[in-house]
Amino acid sequence: MYMLLGNPYAIDLGNGFTKRASKKNKSLEADVITELSVLAPVDDYYNEASFTKIELTNTDFPYYIGEEARKSKLPLIRALGENKAKRYEDPTFKKQLFGFIAKDFKKNVTIPLLVTGLPVSHFGNQRESIQKVAMEETAVKVNGQLITIKVKQCLVIPQPVGTQYYLVKKEIINKEDRILIIDGGFGTFDVTDMSGNAVIDRLGTELGCEKAFMAIEQIVRDNIGETPDLSVSNMHYILENGYKYNGSLYDLYTHKDVAEKVDEELQRHFDAALREVSQKFNLAVYDKIVWTGGMAALHKKRIEKKKEQFPTFAVLENGQEANLLGYYYLGCDVFDKLTKEKASN
Repeated sequence: MYMLLGNPYAIDLGNGFTKRASKKNKSLEADVITELSVLAPVDDYYNEASFTKIELTNTDFPYYIGEEARKSKLPLIRALGENKAKRYEDPTFKKQLFGFIAKDFKKNVTIPLLVTGLPVSHFGNQRESIQKVAMEETAVKVNGQLITIKVKQCLVIPQPVGTQYYLVKKEIINKEDRILIIDGGFGTFDVTDMSGNAVIDRLGTELGCEKAFMAIEQIVRDNIGETPDLSVSNMHYILENGYKYNGSLYDLYTHKDVAEKVDEELQRHFDAALREVSQKFNLAVYDKIVWTGGMAALHKKRIEKKKEQFPTFAVLENGQEANLLGYYYLGCDVFDKLTKEKASN
């Protein structure tokens, strides 16, 4: 027996975070779930944890995924590895994609339309690869019970188109505005010059948050100490929630031994990012310059300080989810169109 989802399922598989949007009931708003993009292999020790254990058939190990992986305290694997286009062809990509779907539904499910996105630089080469992986009927064990996931159609779009669609839907911009989308993720730093749905120019570098996180990891190791929880993959969580060492919780933004050093490192990272953007783009020509992704949250106060110099700067309050919601809203419009066409035939 299959659950037939009556609306699209959107997923944004980032190196730092994975975000999903869907709704189980037509009258409800879409549920948005954001979790770390990590896996934790489950060992053979006696374990009665209530976490969702997932196992793709014909893969090497069962695993926990996302927030449950972090809570398990088991060694974490960053699910997409290095930030290269090849990651979409890696078995860990499939483990992540179907692992999160399995965790969300925990039963046989048919998804009529799955929507996701790619950085502009990967879009042309990898769109068909992702569509092929997503639309393979996949068997998954969830806590030992075998389920099947079917995806009928898969829509893959460039990431900035998702953000632009979200901005138009929320009336933050007009459709024909000239905008610059600065999307800083875990590994990637993608800047896209857009007007309407057209990409005019772009910049893509490896200047994502990972660079700053590596330096901050070393600061913590040198000034506080090291535990298995101290890792680049876990750094966003540590910055938000503190670092536990010898039974004490250290706030990296206020602690006397590290706060100044962490702030200097974050300022250095922000200055480098802004310098890259300013060298390629004339910031005076845009109706809106939108900061989104994990970098927008990380550097919010620094971006706000620059508004006097750059009044078109805007930080999306839910910058982590803007791409995802754009995918979802676009998917809903496409799904409605397909449903109406099917009904009229």
